[in-house]
Amino acid sequence: MSQTPTPSSQPADARRRPRPRRLHVFRDYIATILQPEFRPIFGSVVVVLMVGTLVFNRLEGWSMLDSLYFSVVTLATIGYGDLTPTTATAKLFSIIYIFIGVGILGVFISAVSHASMQRTLERQEQHANRRTATREQHLEHEL
Repeated sequence: MSQTPTPSSQPADARRRPRPRRLHVFRDYIATILQPEFRPIFGSVVVVLMVGTLVFNRLEGWSMLDSLYFSVVTLATIGYGDLTPTTATAKLFSIIYIFIGVGILGVFISAVSHASMQRTLERQEQHANRRTATREQHLEHEL
């Protein structure tokens, strides 16, 4: 049975460590998606997924969850192959759906990734500027 060290038994460096930066990336993605300028493209993605879900539900008789799953897997270009259109109409719709949907999803992912990266770089620059200012103050204080 292993014991988890209490905060007082941990080294001081371990207590001062910041949270993993990976969490900041996800926070930046969500903050970016919620910005007003991304609402139209996000809305387009939602509409494309809804249309695909409803059409595959009707044409193939799949459940709404299976239809949504197939739509996401198709537009993400994963294509597991566990669900496949069987009717000619569904196959033709899939062709058109892929051309339109992959383009819309690609634009969305690209725009959000770019904006999120910009936010991350700005935060890193602000952090570096704060560190530099702190060091300058420390040096001035020593003089």
